[in-house]
Amino acid sequence: MFDIRIYQVPDTRFSRECLIVRFDFEKKEFEMEYLEHHEITPHWKKRCSIEESFSAFIHFLALKNWFPVHEIPRGVWTCE
Repeated sequence: MFDIRIYQVPDTRFSRECLIVRFDFEKKEFEMEYLEHHEITPHWKKRCSIEESFSAFIHFLALKNWFPVHEIPRGVWTCE
């Protein structure tokens, strides 16, 4: 229903690389899709549980070196 698009730079033209984050309410999972360019396929996609989502997001930011982040072990964050 809703997408969150995350860009490295303020210029948000659709031709720029971005990370799209969606939430599947039925499966209660996040889907993260990385688009390097809007015309290039295949795209990188990852589905993860709610508990795993934050660490997966931080891992992506650290991997791409878009923003300074401190890496955390995968799957350690919880909603409690």
